[in-house]
Formats: sequence, C-alpha cells, structure tokens
Amino acid sequence: MNSMKENLRILTYEIPESFRGATVEAFLRSKGYSHHVIYHLRSTEFEGRPGLLLNGEKTYTRKILEPGDRLQISLLETEDSANVVETNIPLDIVYEDEDLMVINKPAGLPIHPSMGHYETTLGNAICYYTHHTLGYPHYVNRIINRLDRDTSGLLIAAKNMLSAAILGDMVKRREIHREYRAIVAGDFRKISGERPGLYRSADRTHLTVNAP
Repeated sequence: MNSMKENLRILTYEIPESFRGATVEAFLRSKGYSHHVIYHLRSTEFEGRPGLLLNGEKTYTRKILEPGDRLQISLLETEDSANVVETNIPLDIVYEDEDLMVINKPAGLPIHPSMGHYETTLGNAICYYTHHTLGYPHYVNRIINRLDRDTSGLLIAAKNMLSAAILGDMVKRREIHREYRAIVAGDFRKISGERPGLYRSADRTHLTVNAP
C-alpha cells in the first residue's frame, strides 16, 4: 500500500484580454466551476495555501481581474462518501489522467452500493483503488454515467469535484454519448415491418426484447 498523500489538484490560469474587468468567480464559472466547487475553494486551505491565489496572494471571488493576471487554484479533497467501504475488486482501467478514469465494467457488477450489494460494487472497487494504488486518504463516489448491473461497458469516474462538475454538465447537455451492442439468438429472417417490444421485469432488474 502506498503511503497516504493528499488528493490535491493545482491548476493555474493566465487571464486573457477577454476577461478584463471580470470577477474571479465569473472567470471560474466560464471554466465549468460550479457554485459548490467555488464555495469549497473559498473555504479550504492546504498547509497554509489558500484555495484561491491571484498573482501569488490570497484572493476572493469578487476580485476584479486584469489581463496577464495568474490565478492559481488548489482543489483539495476533504470529504468521503458515506457508507462506501473499500473492496479489492480488480479494475479494468482503459484510460486515466489526473481528473478522470474510464473503466470497463464487467457484466454482473453493480455500480453503487445498495441493499444486498454493500461491498461488491464498482464504487467499492474504486474506493480501494483510490486508497491503495493512488494513495489518497479520501474517496468520493463520482461515477458519471450509468449502466445496468448485467450490462458491460465503459463508465467514466471523476477523480475530483471540478471534473465531476464539468462532466455532469456535459451529460446534461447530451455531449457524452453511449452506443450499445446486443448479442441476440434465434432466426430473424422472417421478422420485418414491426418494431420489437421492450419489457422490464417485475423487479426492474432486467430488460427483455420481444420480437413479433
């Protein structure tokens, strides 16, 4: 296990001419920072470093910007998701950077802990990975898209609150697209002209396609 280190994401921006006279908050909002993230930056420090620095000095969200100013953001994770325990379940990570992971979820693995699946979900696996591989003390469950338990496929997990806010907005704007592939069996040569019916099971855990 790696020694624990803080999950600190530092971002630096040089203010362009187009934001002359704008506030720090207006600039951050243009970059996808939500009100929640901005409030977090105002209220947290790391080893004496404020969440917001302008030209090397502590600043506030109402501060007026000038072209060439350097705005530094220190985004520190300080909370954990309640009731998510770590479980050593292997992860098939197909892409990872400082802000997100793309994970190939196998069929049969639920995404979020729930009754009957308290320790055997993708969330539990990412929690373990965050603590033992990345070495971060805090884990917040930020899986962006959804797949049914029995569906395999790619899922995006945000690694900090800023990437979660940006990716969440992309989902709302339908800028993240999914493509499904299904394996079917049977003789479909005589089927034509009608759309198959889609049915959900009584316990809402399975979808069935009935061809005419």
